[in-house]
Amino acid sequence: MNNKFINLLFASVGFVMIIGSFYLFFSTLIFVKNSIRADATVTELVATTRSADYNKVQYVPMVKFKTINGKEVKAKSNVAFSGSNALTKGNYYKVGDKVVILYNLRNPENVKIDTLDRDCRPFYFWANILLSRFF
Repeated sequence: MNNKFINLLFASVGFVMIIGSFYLFFSTLIFVKNSIRADATVTELVATTRSADYNKVQYVPMVKFKTINGKEVKAKSNVAFSGSNALTKGNYYKVGDKVVILYNLRNPENVKIDTLDRDCRPFYFWANILLSRFF
């Protein structure tokens, strides 16, 4: 193959990935900006299967919360987890767990569990370790 073709191929793939990253970033930013935080409780774990892999069971937490208008809502969250021992290891959400959610005021069933602190904790830990070596 020609080196120019390979360079163009990698540049094109990289460009598409950058555009996709911007789309995901801005769509999340808009959702967060237009949403309201609320305390919720995980009420059940719904087992679902992905259409791409029928043998793989995923668990999606259902949460219950009250909107700022006082309406009680039960909705499926955006988080799904899977694995043969996902429910027994305790690494994921369990029924009765208290979580912070973000919901859209116009559509309260559009719920996302606020996982930023939980997901970024390992990053903060290792960044702290690495930066403390140099500064």
